Amino acid sequence: IVFERAFKPMQGERKQESTGERWMNMRFEVTLDPTPGQKDRKAVLVSGKDVSEQRQAQGDLLSLNNQQEECFVEMAHELRTPLHCIAGLAEALQRDAKCPSNMHKNLDLIHSEAIRLSAMVSDVIDNVALKRRTLLIKHENVSLSAVAQSA
Repeated sequence: IVFERAFKPMQGERKQESTGERWMNMRFEVTLDPTPGQKDRKAVLVSGKDVSEQRQAQGDLLSLNNQQEECFVEMAHELRTPLHCIAGLAEALQRDAKCPSNMHKNLDLIHSEAIRLSAMVSDVIDNVALKRRTLLIKHENVSLSAVAQSA
């Protein structure tokens, strides 16, 4: 049997700087008593290991990961608005009768790239939402052949 549990430090023990707790990984193993003449008697071997530093490192890593995700989400939101504006402006210029015909190819490229980048930004936001389990998924029936033909 192996388990981990937090213990408050005993008097004179060094405290963990952040929580004041120490985490011990304890192992209990049932065995036969090794004492001579006690061969049918059972004994419990107990061993323990201080895993406080590993627990602290796991917490620090989780905190850094959350900060990184938050940075990605903020960056994605900052990119999404100008990308939508660029796509909209390119589309509006394409419909403008005064727009020279030689510009349409460039405007098509600007529009399609803005849409592509906007989709990538949305994917970043969705990825973080998936990790946080906050993404709402809508279930619906689709035609597989229609999806394959549109790809």
